[in-house]
Amino acid sequence: MTTRCNCTLRHLLRGTVLNQLRPPYPLCNISNETQKDCAFNVTEDIYNRPDCNCLSPCSETIYEYAVTSSKLNQNFYRMVKAIRTLRVDPNGNQTYMSYEDKKSMVGIKVYYNTFQVSTNKEVPNYSWETLMANIGGNLGFFMGLTLVTFLEIAEFIWDFITTFLRRVSPCNSIRKLSTT
Repeated sequence: MTTRCNCTLRHLLRGTVLNQLRPPYPLCNISNETQKDCAFNVTEDIYNRPDCNCLSPCSETIYEYAVTSSKLNQNFYRMVKAIRTLRVDPNGNQTYMSYEDKKSMVGIKVYYNTFQVSTNKEVPNYSWETLMANIGGNLGFFMGLTLVTFLEIAEFIWDFITTFLRRVSPCNSIRKLSTT
């Protein structure tokens, strides 16, 4: 981003840069259309690049959240309203203010969805020993298969030669036996 736009977005700065008083690059001014368009285009290029050879992070923390809302309890509201409207003037007298705007009061409670922690650990499914055992087993199978095939071919050649020699040799010709 800094080479194309001569500025950077705040969320792209690393944590160590944030500890410094001044970032090494100027922040992009979103009210400047040129910098805004450049930053948008670079961000789109970063997130839409299909050939990213990025490694997975070694450690990652993901918090799931849900937003819920409800009306404020009326008794609680009256009590807080009474506390907030009580005022001490400069003479030390307590006076009450007229405070009627319900919209200016907000109550926030933050809870965890669950206290469970999920740890995902990646381990190789196919270890080096398993690979060597499978290669050795396959080689042994194919070598045994090759040996059997070689013996069958040798037997076929032997049978062919012996059959051919029996036909050609004169020993197998019909001889007339003499009777004496």
